[in-house]
Amino acid sequence: MEMLLKNPLYTNPEPCQHLAEYKLKHGFSGYKAIQKLLVTSSIGKTSVKKPNTKVPRCSFCNGCEGRFYLCLICSSFSCLDHTILHPQSEAGHAVFVDIERAELYCGVCCDQLYDPDFDQVVMSKHSMGVASGATGNESIGQRLIKRRRLVSGVGLNFQKSKCGVSTKDVRAKSCYPMGLRGLNNLGSTCFMNSVLQVLLHAPPVRDYFLSGGHRWEACHRRRTTDLMCLLCEVNAIFSAVYSGDQNPYTPAQFLYSIQQI
Repeated sequence: MEMLLKNPLYTNPEPCQHLAEYKLKHGFSGYKAIQKLLVTSSIGKTSVKKPNTKVPRCSFCNGCEGRFYLCLICSSFSCLDHTILHPQSEAGHAVFVDIERAELYCGVCCDQLYDPDFDQVVMSKHSMGVASGATGNESIGQRLIKRRRLVSGVGLNFQKSKCGVSTKDVRAKSCYPMGLRGLNNLGSTCFMNSVLQVLLHAPPVRDYFLSGGHRWEACHRRRTTDLMCLLCEVNAIFSAVYSGDQNPYTPAQFLYSIQQI
């Protein structure tokens, strides 16, 4: 992590001043109002649904296609184009909620926003949705774990793997499948983490690394040059994620290597 902080190419994103101004003036009133409109589906996806509104339409052009946003001030629906135009006609109406993803969006900065306070509002509603969505004695969370367990077992025989991880011992201590481990965000690295998770669970890639397809001690690039090897860094992530440790992993070295290369 120290190497990451010393890298002059890496800087934390500046907080959105429009969000700061909104919270200073309105506090959490808009967040609380949005929480009442949050709906959690059976697969755990949270979105915004207005009562008696089957198909959302833009309040300005009446369009019903594309992504829609809800203004936290006036509660109007708008398409992306009018989300950007709305703050120009209504002063202070800069912060919106992406109704499909339940994420904050700034119509002035034209960018997604992350606010831990809003995230807490969404997650608390999500938790209530999971608790109230249980059927019989099995909750949605338990059904998801069961489904992931079935999916994770397809395409790879861990008992015959050469990776040296004792999956039998690990699974005896945990109800989660092997490789189910979160990645910490290093400051706007959610897309990078998503790509890494796809690689970690893509059967051909997973089989290659867990069977010793690329080994650090045998890496020609690392032995013959001073250059960094991304395959070695990916291999290190595979080793960490499939170690059986359920604590979130921080891919700081991987991010640093990408920036250097």
